[in-house]
Parts: sequence; structure tokens; C-alpha cells
Amino acid sequence: TQLWTLLQSYINYKKSNKTEMMGLLFQFGFLTPGKGYPLSSLSQLQIDFIKDWTDIGLVLIPSQTGGAEKSNLFYVTRVAVNLTNNITKDTKDEGFIITENNFHVYAYTNSTVKLALLSLFTTLIYRLPNLTTGMITRESVYRSFKYGISGEQINNFLRKNAHPTTRTKERPLSLSVTEQVNLWDKERQRVRFDKGVLYSNFVTKDVFIMAEKFSKSIGSFLWSNEHNR
Repeated sequence: TQLWTLLQSYINYKKSNKTEMMGLLFQFGFLTPGKGYPLSSLSQLQIDFIKDWTDIGLVLIPSQTGGAEKSNLFYVTRVAVNLTNNITKDTKDEGFIITENNFHVYAYTNSTVKLALLSLFTTLIYRLPNLTTGMITRESVYRSFKYGISGEQINNFLRKNAHPTTRTKERPLSLSVTEQVNLWDKERQRVRFDKGVLYSNFVTKDVFIMAEKFSKSIGSFLWSNEHNR
């Protein structure tokens, strides 16, 4: 399509930042059109890409007049999601990736775009006519995390683009691979910080119990200590 041709020209123009750009495009395939996503979750370079892509209808950023909160969100359009998904589709809508239990990856494609997406989380080893081999490692997966790609998105990409020969199996993607990728993702999320409010100095025990029950009923309860109320 003309839009994809235009986007390819933009990628070639910004080739020095191609990896980070492809990481952003990779994420687009898993976003929901019309849902707001925080710009703060992106790098400054990715924010610059987003702003450029508003001119060709891939992304929408509400103007400052919409309020401070809205202006800090970006919205991908359905055109962007469909375009990203179509990048990895062959004319026969067949997959091209075989992922083995030992984390070896075989990509049956000559598409430089598909290989660029795959290289975001895979270390490519050999490239032959119509076949590229690679390896999923902790280092390669962690590299993709830097571009905002999650473990779940990696697994979904491998499933969605699984080679037809693997789709006859019960699991086109090995459980050992999906679990390991998810474990690597969780390694960087061992501690999570959430905002909270501490209420103390309750006048009576009844007031303390009433407040505790109310916080539990609305799903905001985190912790309590009756002896130090």
C-alpha cells in the first residue's frame, strides 16, 4: 500500500535509529485502537517517532486544549494496528517461524522487515536463502525489554507467526519457551511500587474496623495493624 511505502521511506531515512523504531512498530500490533497509552512509557526517540506518525494517520495525540491528562496519552489508529499485523503476513496468511524447545529459531522468509522484527528479541546466527536461524537468549530478550516489548508480546508474536507445520501440534509454541520468556520478564518486576495512603490515630477500635471493612469492600485494602491503629 501507499502508506506502507511511505513508512518504509521514513524507516530508511531514520535508519540510524531503525532498531528502536521497529521495536515501537512491533508493539503496535498488540495495542487496542482507541485506547489511550501513556507517552511516559516511551523513550524520547520513540515519542519523536509517534509525533511524526500523527501526520500520516498512524497515531493520534489529542491537543493540549483537551486537558493535561489527555495530552500525555497517545492513541494508535486501526490503520496502524492492521498495517503492523500485515507486515508479518504472507500472501497465503502462513506463518514463517519454527521455535524449538532448545530456544533455536528458524525463520523461513527473505523479508528484511520480518527479520528485523524477529531480531528485536532473537540473536540471528546464520542467514541462508529463504532461511535464517537464531537463538532466543536471556540477553536478546532483555534487549527487547529496553524498547518496551513485554514477554507476553514476544510469545504472542511467535504463536501468531508459527510455521504451518507447527500448527498441527497441540502447542505451536513450546511451553518451556513461553514460561522461560515470562520468567525473564518477571525478573525485572520483582518489586513493584504502588501509591498508597496510611490512615492512623483512629479514635476507637470500632472506627478502625469500620474503615478497614470499607477499604476491603472497594478493593483498596493493602495492609493493617490493629495494635498500632
